Amino acid sequence: MALLVGDEVSATSFGTVRHLLEKNYKIPFTILLIDMLGRAKLSDFGAIVLPDGFGYDGAIGKETIARLREWVAAGGNLIAMGNAAFWATADRSGLSRIKASKPADPTDSKKADAKNESRPTRYVPAEQREASARRTGNPGAILRLELDPASSVVYGCGGRSPFVLASNEQGFDPDSGQVAALYTLDPKASGFVGADAAKRLAGQAFAITERPGRGRIVLFPKTPFPD
Repeated sequence: MALLVGDEVSATSFGTVRHLLEKNYKIPFTILLIDMLGRAKLSDFGAIVLPDGFGYDGAIGKETIARLREWVAAGGNLIAMGNAAFWATADRSGLSRIKASKPADPTDSKKADAKNESRPTRYVPAEQREASARRTGNPGAILRLELDPASSVVYGCGGRSPFVLASNEQGFDPDSGQVAALYTLDPKASGFVGADAAKRLAGQAFAITERPGRGRIVLFPKTPFPD
């Protein structure tokens, strides 16, 4: 197994995954610089983990993406989380055919505010901006998940529905892959999440997989462990 690290990788996400592998599961792994991914012998690894981070678009080029596709097709397992997972979607790098759910349209709330406000739309009072942010935002809440018990991705989670601490407002299109876990239709369990954000998250995939060839790609919209 290889765990990517580099300037583009979140130190928090990397540290969380490293601690889990070393301390909890005692799984041996190789720390691989993201700059070396294009030159590494991928066949040496059965799995490659991409932690959350920013800058994957510029750090991993088309040739490396093609190599990763071939490696997965030959039996490799790629696990990506957070922004690395969204980078791996069909919408971004094209590494997988999984699609991100549609992000919120920021003009929707402005249109709604404009209907109830006689002032020109170029000016929105502070109290309306705050109300809009409360409706559409998810600063951090504990959300309910529904699992597919037949999926090996969630093996060991038990029979009860788990919860996840999330501050994002986007998941994956459940029709674009094999869903292992999704947000329930009423996802909020605790904390604050705007009504519009909760509606968007409901039914979106939290853990989703694709099997191109003999391998598998697994995507999570955040680091799926306490961080």
